[in-house]
Amino acid sequence: MTEYTLAGLEDQDEFTEGIQGTLTDISGTLSVDDDDVIRQVSLTREVESRTGTSTLQSQLALSEIGSTTVEEPEWTSEAEDADSS
Repeated sequence: MTEYTLAGLEDQDEFTEGIQGTLTDISGTLSVDDDDVIRQVSLTREVESRTGTSTLQSQLALSEIGSTTVEEPEWTSEAEDADSS
């Protein structure tokens, strides 16, 4: 597993949407496995507003990738036929 660390931002607006206040600090990590699949993302944002400082944390973990089997729906062939017409 390789871990990448957030080093800076080019566009803070992407990380402050829906947040009222000023982004004062941000940190994050991205973990990628040997097959180049993202396995975990974490992000911590510190926001200063008129009521004080808030810390917002987000984390996403992906596991058991490729372990799910989904049957193809019956209507797939009809959609493919309509697409090729």
